[in-house]
Amino acid sequence: FGVGYYPGRGMMGNRIVIPIYNPGRQLIAYAGFHPEEHTYTYPPKFRRELELYDLVGARAAEVDDRSLILVRHPLEVLMLVSAGHLNAVAIMGDAISKEQVEALVSEHGAGEKLTLLWPIHIDVVPPLLELFPHFFVRLCRYECTENTPTGLTSDDVRELVA
Repeated sequence: FGVGYYPGRGMMGNRIVIPIYNPGRQLIAYAGFHPEEHTYTYPPKFRRELELYDLVGARAAEVDDRSLILVRHPLEVLMLVSAGHLNAVAIMGDAISKEQVEALVSEHGAGEKLTLLWPIHIDVVPPLLELFPHFFVRLCRYECTENTPTGLTSDDVRELVA
């Protein structure tokens, strides 16, 4: 995935830096995650509402049941991949846009299964309203663990995505 820590200066300074690729596998931006503040930074001109983190990689994994796991942020995808769930995709925020839904439909297909892995402290209704017309959605809610960058632990992943 090319993720690493950048100790230098600038907007990505002292952050875990995550490269973001478009569907053509071209590098289009970097996301920065501050490990102490647990916040994400994106370049000012980057339109994250138009992109999905690791959609092409998740589809290439071709899981037996053709399902995708949808999460909010790139590090959540990395947590799922490290637990063996290669079919994870991030929307890079708390809301999903119509463009992201269109990309999911285009790449994944309408009527397919989608697991929405969502923390209990974030409103889930807006993303569900966008997804329900297009997908069979399974909702898995979890309580964020304070001391982890993703809010999830590998035990949470094993329990939630079974």
